[in-house]
Amino acid sequence: MEEENKYYTPNIEEFCVGFEFEFETGMEGWKKFQFNKNRATQLLINVEDFSHQFRVKYLDKSDIESLGWNKFIKNEAPYIYQIKGVCYYLWNTPDIISINKGLVGMLIKDTNQVFRGTIKNKSELKKLMHQLGI
Repeated sequence: MEEENKYYTPNIEEFCVGFEFEFETGMEGWKKFQFNKNRATQLLINVEDFSHQFRVKYLDKSDIESLGWNKFIKNEAPYIYQIKGVCYYLWNTPDIISINKGLVGMLIKDTNQVFRGTIKNKSELKKLMHQLGI
């Protein structure tokens, strides 16, 4: 994947506590940061003025796995992950993600879909997992 297709410029509405992003610092290049309430006002002013210096990595396999999801079927697309007995199906990141709930080992057709939609980045998936109690 080309570097420019791996990242996007976030909207100010995406920034919330825990949001992961990168900022171009100049000589040091891109550095990773996590949004926190202590520097919120200063940072949000900078987002408006220097939006070209902010970027967020699109959700990818490494992000999914870093949140505790384990590959269920290896080397097959769509990629299928599971966590705590929940099956997770991922099609064409960042286009569509489906989270189906069922017991480990259940056939896909026997699970219940609890989410289907677009998740652009790791922070959004983390928030969704919290909302779903995963």
